[in-house]
Amino acid sequence: MRLFGSRAEVSQAIMDVGLGQWHDQLLALARPTLRYISGAAAADSAAIGASRTGGTPDLPSKLKWPIRPPYPDADVRNIELRDHPARKLHSYEREQRNRRRDDIIAKDALLPFIAQLDLREAWRKQQFDVDLPQDGRLLFFYDAREHPYGFDPPDGIGFRALWDESPVSDLARTAEPAELAIDCLILPAKALQCVAGLALPEWETFGYEALNIPVQERDRYCRLIRPYYDLLKEGDFDRLPEIEKVPQHYLGGWGEPRQSGYMELECELVTMGFSTGGADRFAGQEAADRARSRQADWCLLAQFGCEEFCTEGMEHEWFTGLKLYFWIRRDDLASRRFENTWVLARP
Repeated sequence: MRLFGSRAEVSQAIMDVGLGQWHDQLLALARPTLRYISGAAAADSAAIGASRTGGTPDLPSKLKWPIRPPYPDADVRNIELRDHPARKLHSYEREQRNRRRDDIIAKDALLPFIAQLDLREAWRKQQFDVDLPQDGRLLFFYDAREHPYGFDPPDGIGFRALWDESPVSDLARTAEPAELAIDCLILPAKALQCVAGLALPEWETFGYEALNIPVQERDRYCRLIRPYYDLLKEGDFDRLPEIEKVPQHYLGGWGEPRQSGYMELECELVTMGFSTGGADRFAGQEAADRARSRQADWCLLAQFGCEEFCTEGMEHEWFTGLKLYFWIRRDDLASRRFENTWVLARP
């Protein structure tokens, strides 16, 4: 995804690709974001409260590691995978892990820790256009065992975003819970480095579609938002710069390209109680229209690429191939109701 350094840079790029007819509308879509890249060193010695992925969270004594309740659809969740004959062909160690997974789906369980982001540092780097807290940390948790995709209302217990505004002096690095460590769900700890910029949305989003840009102009728009679009189109990945080959994480903005677009619509539908399966076709016309009228209420809180979480001994193949998009309604963000965050997981 292209990260623009300024609005002037966005403006010039719009003109350069020949989309000047929609210049003002496109410029208005540019959202402030922070792009995070993992450093080479482990984050075990990182400062308490600093931005990082993996490891264990820095928490005050009053804030406990989040626990999800049993999945209400435990008897049918991922049934195709659980009953697959290939499960019986794995090693004894994996067989034991599968048994624990089958058992824990219907019990309380700790949610694996994904990342923490230092908000004071974030605001020093970027002036966001959403009402993020300007102090404290955001902490993100996701059930890497069950990898809920966010299509169904019961998925909602499988992820959590927390805002902790405790002073750093009250924080301590949490010990590794045996329940997660035994299944390699303490993810690799890596420090994060960030850069500020402006991002434009994918073409398969409500923001872009509202401009009614003709479909024949799509290649121009793809060149605008992807600086190496022609290389990608030709499959010439070797010539891509290294920054395009590593997992990237984002705070705010629109997020990286989505395999399945219209995520704001999906969030609205599933929180209305519909199982979406990635589309609004199951909701009925009235509900779908109501959801479309509210999709602009949602904004991207953060996005994480899980490719780098793959480590020796970790066999949660589906999880490490995902990108996690943490979404929240703007009024919930302003009111600090982070319990209403919804996650969509996509390959």
